[in-house]
Parts: sequence; C-alpha cells; structure tokens
Amino acid sequence: TNSAKRALLERRITGRTPIHLGGVWCEKSSHPTNRCTALISLPPLSAPLYIMAKILLVEDNEMNRDMLSRRLVKRGFEVTMAVDGLVGLSEAQSGKYDLVLMDMSLPGLSGWEATQKLREDPAMAKLPVIALTAHAMESDRQQALAAGCDEYETKPVDLARLLEKMNRLLGVTDSSA
Repeated sequence: TNSAKRALLERRITGRTPIHLGGVWCEKSSHPTNRCTALISLPPLSAPLYIMAKILLVEDNEMNRDMLSRRLVKRGFEVTMAVDGLVGLSEAQSGKYDLVLMDMSLPGLSGWEATQKLREDPAMAKLPVIALTAHAMESDRQQALAAGCDEYETKPVDLARLLEKMNRLLGVTDSSA
C-alpha cells in the first residue's frame, strides 16, 4: 500500500542504506530529522520500491559466488563476498551489512558454526541470515534454523524466491523489483 511504502521510506533513510524509488535516490541529509529532501519529489508510489541493501555473500564456490553476486548487483544490491566461514564471520561482525547470505558447507568454519557464533554476539542477534545450501532435506532446513538462520534457500538458487525472502527480512513489502 502507499502508506506502507511511505513509512518504509521514512524508516529506512539512514545514510547507510540508500533508497531507490522509481529513479529517485535518497540518502541521509544534513537535516536533523534525517529526512531526504528528494521525498518532496517522489514519483507515484505505485512505482516498484526496493532497498539498496548491503549484502554479505559467504560462499566458497567461485562459480556460485560470481553468479549470485552478479544477479544481486544487477538488481542494485551492494554485495561483498567472503570465501570461508571465518572471514564471513569476521566481516559480518563489522556491522556494515543489512543481510548475510551464508553457504552452510564452507571449509574450516562451516556456515552452521559461523551463524551460531554470530548469534552469540548480542550486537549481531538481529542481523538477518539466509542459509544457502545444496542440502535439500527438511532436517537440513531445521539444522540451519536451529543454528540461527532466519531463512533457508536451496541451491541452485531460485532468485525470485530468494529475493522475496530477502525483501521480507529487510522489511520491504513490495517485492516486485
């Protein structure tokens, strides 16, 4: 709805996460309310709305990393990549990401272990984590959720389904982007 989109715009303009709405970019202004001056000239709210979120992609397979990162960047997400669980954990704890896509089968520190360690940090407790795995059994899904993942996506990744999950976790109600 238009009121939900407007509320999302007003809530998410933080300077860290630019907003795109039908061609208008908004970032934190110097105004004390942190309202974007571009809000004055917003296009019709029926235009697709999506947040330009900062995504950490933790994936050891180069082909999977390349394919998924390109598809996300093409849709406007800012993507940083980590190739193993230890680097992914360290990068996630930096606090500069809006969402983590975590492969579960990583060398060294697994995605399950990295997510558990991430959840032990109170500052990271609310950082959304989506498990990415080729393990498609219900028990694998339950294991990922028990480790602290907020969602679960099987490989090969269904991009439309993944984007729906990402948008929901990021608080975007219109996933038509």
